[in-house]
Amino acid sequence: MALRNAEVTRDRLMGAALELYAERGYAGTCLDAIVQRAASSKGAFYHHFESKEHLTALALSVRWEAWMEEIQVLWQSPGTAADKLNRLLMLLKPDHNDAGCALGMLGFESSSLPPQVQQVLAEGLQRWKELLGRLLQELGVQEQRAAELAELLFVMYEGGVLTQRVNGSKGALTRALAAWRQSVLAALD
Repeated sequence: MALRNAEVTRDRLMGAALELYAERGYAGTCLDAIVQRAASSKGAFYHHFESKEHLTALALSVRWEAWMEEIQVLWQSPGTAADKLNRLLMLLKPDHNDAGCALGMLGFESSSLPPQVQQVLAEGLQRWKELLGRLLQELGVQEQRAAELAELLFVMYEGGVLTQRVNGSKGALTRALAAWRQSVLAALD
């Protein structure tokens, strides 16, 4: 039971950090805010993590892995190419809140992030693009175009989130993802 409680605390701290990074960015998020958002303590924080950098690197690694596993599972379920694309886009839409996207916010700050965090962010993005490229190839998209579309999805996703955040345009992300879907379907023709 104690082990389970420790895991719950660790996960709450990581989740709180990612929520706050989406809202405030890395530089704008202090350790006290993370601990408070997680309804935890500094003692619990330091039981699980060496530093804010360690927390961030681990939280990003866990988030990238979970995201990629979810994508693979939905991709393996039956359906047409359009069905799979729709499920992918439905999976992506809830991954941000009105405040923004933690991955995007950290990406904007990447030049000032600690090297450990920069590395996890870059490696996760590369692995995500490679996975999505392979999945698009399974649908019949040519290899080069699949790689381009995988990168384009990330760019359009983050651009949609940024536009919503800056302009308050609630439909920007939906429009960006719909345009990406059309680009993929066109590549299948």
